[in-house]
Amino acid sequence: MGTTTTYLSNTSTKGIKAWFLSYLTWNSETHDYLTLDIAKVGGKLYGKVERTERATGERDVFIVIAVVSVYGSDCENFSYKTMDETEGPFVYDCPLRLIDGLPEPASKYARDWRESVRRYHATKPRQTKVGDRIKFDSPLKFSDGTEHDTFTVHSGGRRRSRIYRSDRGFNYRISGIGRLKYNILNR
Repeated sequence: MGTTTTYLSNTSTKGIKAWFLSYLTWNSETHDYLTLDIAKVGGKLYGKVERTERATGERDVFIVIAVVSVYGSDCENFSYKTMDETEGPFVYDCPLRLIDGLPEPASKYARDWRESVRRYHATKPRQTKVGDRIKFDSPLKFSDGTEHDTFTVHSGGRRRSRIYRSDRGFNYRISGIGRLKYNILNR
């Protein structure tokens, strides 16, 4: 299946999530589909969907992915491509809360995809938050000649900018922090 382009009156995050919820929750002659949870990550939506076979009551829970784009057009302003985990999608930033606790899927593609999602989360750089206390595995050497390994994260004033204050009260910017090994002490 290709990409579908259409008009969506509300292209805010809330509007796109509402569209996805209604898109995934539906009934056919043989099955009922109920959306249990959804998440938006960048230009992707992930949905945990329960499918119930009407004749037997047998239930199955699976993940649906929609890659979405929003355009500034007055008529066709919204595009989406949907797939489920059995199609082996190449997007892995699905929140773990959607796949944790699900039974093992029958599809090899779905099993491989879930494993790739877990591997992605295990290796992705952690994001620091204002107020976090972090300790690096090795001290960092700065241009003023000092070395520090423990910092408190402060807002840098600009969007998502961070200043790292050492235990001695000096402020530093640390570029490429995602590539460095550290522990967050207060989480």
